[in-house]
Amino acid sequence: MQKSVSGVVLAAGAALCAAPVVANSQDREFNIPEQPAGTAVSLLGRQAGIQIIAARSITHGKRTNAVIGGMPVDLAMERMLADTGLIARRSGPQTFVILETPPRTLGAVSHTIIKVQ
Repeated sequence: MQKSVSGVVLAAGAALCAAPVVANSQDREFNIPEQPAGTAVSLLGRQAGIQIIAARSITHGKRTNAVIGGMPVDLAMERMLADTGLIARRSGPQTFVILETPPRTLGAVSHTIIKVQ
């Protein structure tokens, strides 16, 4: 009996963990005008029913794009942050972290030393 009860508990736990991921892939309705990044991030979190963590030090002075209409949360986040210098990374089923876009690298530069005699 103990074995079957623990199997049911494990199955129930797995179902609960998987449920938020499905919810985030569904379309949500967004009405977020262009505005300061700190305000927009908070508004998107409320409208999507998710938690978004963003340091004021990286959102200060930045403006986000408007996001209007029905779309998945990931797409709304991507559109809102496009060309702002910010990106969103998922840190949990219902949690995102806002980060600065990493600087672009042009690739490795090789230097050749030429000895002139």
